[in-house]
Amino acid sequence: MADYLTSGPARILSSGTATTFLGQSLSVSFQLIDDSWYRIDFACLQEDPPGEPEVESEARPWGITLTLHDFDGGRGSAVPVLLGEDGDDLYFLHFRVFRYGRTADHTVHWTVYTVSKQEVNWTPNEGFQA
Repeated sequence: MADYLTSGPARILSSGTATTFLGQSLSVSFQLIDDSWYRIDFACLQEDPPGEPEVESEARPWGITLTLHDFDGGRGSAVPVLLGEDGDDLYFLHFRVFRYGRTADHTVHWTVYTVSKQEVNWTPNEGFQA
């Protein structure tokens, strides 16, 4: 039996914690409401010396790549990030990334949500309404 997790009006499609292997990217794949699959690749890059933390995003046919520059000491999304919409549903990602010490590996915490546009009063041109 599969878990069914919710937070407020949002259903959690995927959540977890994983540590990258030898500095390689982390790929998270999950099933959408319509049974198709979506993938998020987290690529963590450390500069020497470290610069300001920065996120680059690139849409892909299968999902999105997030390139995270200089994510030391716990960085991530301050609020859920909109991944996209499908009909009446919205998809969001919330994440935190940590690097412990000087290793090339990063630990990634992620949660992917889906929520009905009606539940959050969403309009395409205006975003969320309070």
